[in-house]
Amino acid sequence: MKFHSIRLFFTHILSNITCLAFQVIDPVVPRYTALEAEGTVPVLVNGASVEPLTVAKHPKNDTIGTKTVWVGPRILIDGVDAETLKEGENTTFINWGNLLINKINW
Repeated sequence: MKFHSIRLFFTHILSNITCLAFQVIDPVVPRYTALEAEGTVPVLVNGASVEPLTVAKHPKNDTIGTKTVWVGPRILIDGVDAETLKEGENTTFINWGNLLINKINW
């Protein structure tokens, strides 16, 4: 019974720390994109050209500044994300917009 009480206490503390981090840190931390070194899957975008986009570092806080995101006809995504794609459905690509998935080639 004592172990259970200690576990609940630490779960409560961790929950409070997470909540505080979300309230204090999340609004001011810039957003970047990273991919796993292995297991990436290409997404081919018809009609897209290679070009830089200047976008906000945080979607809700423009005061943090901007970053350059390169877009083009071939986008790499993580394999686990690729597994969730479905033909005929729109998928949101951050800083790009919604793309209709026409065909999946496995």
